Amino acid sequence: NYEYYFRNYLYNTLEHLIKPLKEIFPNNSLLIYIKIKLYRLTGKLKNAFELLSKMTDNQKTEQIILEEGICQSACGYYEVGIKILSKLEKDNKLNISDCLSLINALGISYMNLHKLELAKSKFLKAIELKDKLSFQHDLLKIYHNLGLVSTWLGDFTQALTAYQQSITLAHDLKILPFSATYNNVAIIHNFQGQYDKAY
Repeated sequence: NYEYYFRNYLYNTLEHLIKPLKEIFPNNSLLIYIKIKLYRLTGKLKNAFELLSKMTDNQKTEQIILEEGICQSACGYYEVGIKILSKLEKDNKLNISDCLSLINALGISYMNLHKLELAKSKFLKAIELKDKLSFQHDLLKIYHNLGLVSTWLGDFTQALTAYQQSITLAHDLKILPFSATYNNVAIIHNFQGQYDKAY
């Protein structure tokens, strides 16, 4: 599985880069945050939770709490994740990129709980932040997720628009769009009987 090997390669590479810093700053919250995020991004959620369990509430920065909420949701503990993330959202102390991650994670959690209108409102809120972002790559998944929740709500016009925005943005950034985005566009066209557009 390519994704498995890529995640392990990414983990080992980043772990190698972080190791000297950990020796110099063993209790630095930024390094702990990076390590937790690294565990999450490489699918090592058990390791992330082990690290989180060793921390007191006073040691957790907003970014670490954000990662904790995202990890809870990634493990299927959506209600716990929503509780953590909603409190962070109200506190409004995160930078714009972290705020976007938070709102996207809330949207995904609501989507998994089948609270589709709430999920859609979160993705639309995230898109409102796009002009403040210096790094537009995060918007690819937001548009994709908006397309997905719109499909589930039966709003195929908005779904196709959101998917197209994700594809267009990927081309503008000179990266490949998510293959699932193309697949979902084809499924919608197929469902609507527009077979010529599905291929």
